[in-house]
Formats: sequence, structure tokens, C-alpha cells
Amino acid sequence: MQLNLNEADIASLFNKGVQAHNAGDLSRAERLYQETLSIQPGHCEANHNIGVVLVAKNELDKALKFFKFALDASPNVSLFWASYIDALIKLERIAESKVLIKALKDAGISCENIEAIFHRLNVEYQEPGHKETHELDELLAQQKFHDAKKICLSLMETYPNSAILNINLGKCYFELGQIEPAISSYEKATECQPQWTAGFVMLGQIHSSQGNADQAIENLKRAVALQPETPEFNSTLGLELFQNGNFDEAIEYLEKTLTQDPNSNSTLTMLGNAYNKTGEHELAISYYKQVLELDPGEAKSHYNMGNALQAEGSFDAAIESYKQALKINPDYAGAYINLGVVLNDLGNLDAALESYQKALEIDPNSSAAFTNIGVVMKTKGDLSAAMESYKQAIRIDPGCAEAHNNLAVELQQMGELGAAIEGFKKALIANPDSQTAHVNRLYDQARICDWAAI
Repeated sequence: MQLNLNEADIASLFNKGVQAHNAGDLSRAERLYQETLSIQPGHCEANHNIGVVLVAKNELDKALKFFKFALDASPNVSLFWASYIDALIKLERIAESKVLIKALKDAGISCENIEAIFHRLNVEYQEPGHKETHELDELLAQQKFHDAKKICLSLMETYPNSAILNINLGKCYFELGQIEPAISSYEKATECQPQWTAGFVMLGQIHSSQGNADQAIENLKRAVALQPETPEFNSTLGLELFQNGNFDEAIEYLEKTLTQDPNSNSTLTMLGNAYNKTGEHELAISYYKQVLELDPGEAKSHYNMGNALQAEGSFDAAIESYKQALKINPDYAGAYINLGVVLNDLGNLDAALESYQKALEIDPNSSAAFTNIGVVMKTKGDLSAAMESYKQAIRIDPGCAEAHNNLAVELQQMGELGAAIEGFKKALIANPDSQTAHVNRLYDQARICDWAAI
């Protein structure tokens, strides 16, 4: 079949455009494609190729218009779709690109280029861009967590493997009191990005808030393993270990934190507290001294120093430390209580009693103050007053192991063995490590059994 002149001219112009395009002469190629369109405006390949030229010139919005012209004429050509979606990606219109790719695959339209783009979107574009998360960021900043959750869930339809969205969704759930979904979201974030420490830190903190110490420590250790030189991570892990009673391991991470941040008051304080717990009181004192050199006006640091000095047996120095804490903060009930303990140990019962009473003026619901008043009253020989103080401590805090134990001892000595055993049991429930309560309870049980056999 012989082509008419118009068709021949169109083919000739288009082919010359392709040749110029292949030779890298984009300006001539574009001009020839435009001449083709002037003869045949619906020429789909010329429209497509002009779009390709415009993409090369980074004129992406203009390119999209020509790709649309090509698709209007030939909507089933996969190459045209691939070029169109590639331009969308370059414009950071990722969500739109993902929706189109899915629709094309569902419709059975695919080619090598589309498959490559699909893979690229899944690998390189797991996270939304700043434009897409702008509204979400604003809602989070305004603490509008319910609305932020909706935005997260909507974006995750396009970015199901986004670590950032899962982290933000987890925060929304947590702030809304939905703990299990929060944990699930944080875990998904760590699955999406196994090398991203933020997810493990958030998991550690949420487990810690729920009292799940083992899970908290496990996740915080993974964060530290990923970024071992980050002092905040080592410090957070050290604190969690300390709170869980793993003092030696806590010291290991806190010492590392200190090498990374030598002037951290909080780290120096935690190290002092940890060494105090392990019985290394001289080391504890050395760390508290460093804290006080950095900030001598911190009442809590003087209080901590007093505790270490008291444990070491330096009672006069401990008294001075507690007094200094009270000079800085006259309403420090804990300092009055521990000052009273030292005064009691030195045999100054009246001064100890006065110190405990000052603590009660500040905090009338201090079970520790009532317990220690009971100890003083027993030493003074007023058992009735002592027992009433123990009972008041228990009324305030039913889990006060020392008050239960001390009251049970008095009941034991009064011959009320059944009541004493119940008291020791309660002391053990409150403090399972209480050896005194354990021994006393077993002793009384043995006596009851002996008497029953007589």
C-alpha cells in the first residue's frame, strides 16, 4: 500500500526526530517532534518523545502534559505509563506513583520498565517525603494525637513499610493510652529498618514505662549495639539496669557514658548511686564529690553524699551533708529522715525524734518517718507508742516491709505468735529479700508446731 504524502511527511519528520534524539541533539529532536504534531496533533509517540526530551531538560511539569497526551491516545502502552510515573517520582509525587503502579499491575499492564519502577519505589521510597508528612508533623507538634493517628494510617496505605510512620503511629497510640498497638507499631518500625536505633530506643522506653524490665533492657542493648558511641543510649541503658537491680552491669554502661561525656552530672550521680548499692562507698563518695564540684547548690547531691558517708560509717560527715541539703532545701523531708537515722545510730534519740517530726511536718504521709519514730519509741521503752507508729506507717503504706516486720517483732515478744506470723508474711510479700522477716516467721512457725505437739 502506498502512503499518501501527508503520512509520509509525518513518518519522515518523526524518524528524523528520533535520529536527532538518539544522537543527543535534544533541541533539534524536540523541534522535529513539534513539527510532527503540527501535522498530526494526536501522534502519541511524538507526544511521548517530547515528554522524554522535557524530562531530560528537567521541565517535569511540562513533560507530564505531553505524557498525558500520549496516554489519552494510547492508554494501554506500558512504556508511556512508565515514562509518566518516572516523571511523577522525579517530582516527589511518590504516593501518586505508587497508586498508579498498583492500578496498572492490577489491570495487567506491565513491562520491564514498570517492574523496575515498582522495585525502585519499594526499595528507595519506603518513607514519605516532607511534603506528605507536613500535616502530620504539625499535628504531632500540636499534640493532636487522634488526628495524627488518622494521617499516619492513611499514609501507611501508600508506605506500609515506613519506619518513620510506624514510629509516629506508635507515639500516637502511646499518648492515647493504647499500649499494645504502640508496641506493635514500634516493633514494625524495627522490622522495616533493623539498623534504625530510634525504634529500639522507643521500644525500650515503652517497655520500661510498663515495668517490663527484661524487654526494655533487650531493646536498649540493641540500640547501644548499633550506636555504641552515643552517650544518651548508654546512659538510658545504665539507668534501666540500675532500676532493675543489675548494678554491676549498670556501672559498665555508665562508666562508658562518662568517657563520652565527662561532665554529665546525671551520669556521675547514677554512678555514685550504683557504687553505693554495691557497697563500694568510697567510690560512690568520689563521684558525688565530682557532682558537687560541678554544682554545689544541688540539695539532692548533698543528700546522696550523706547516704554514702552514713553507709561508710562517717556519721559526723553524713550529718553535715544532710544539714547542707536542708540548708539549700528546707522542705527536704527525706534529708530529715536520714539525718534522724544517723542521730538515732549515735544514740541521740531526742534529736532523731525531732528530725522525724520535722519530716512529718513537711510530709504528713511519710511512712518512713512513722516507722523510724517507732524505732525511737521502742528504744525509749514506750512499746505502745512504737506499735502505734508502726501501724500508722502501715495505714499510709500497706507495703511498708520494715513497719510490718517491726510490728511483728513486737507481737512476737508479746506472745501473739499468730499475728506475728501474719506480720512477717506481709513483710515478705512487700520485700521478698527480707531475711529478718523470713527467719523470724520460720522461728515462730517452729515454736507453734512445738507447742502444738506438747
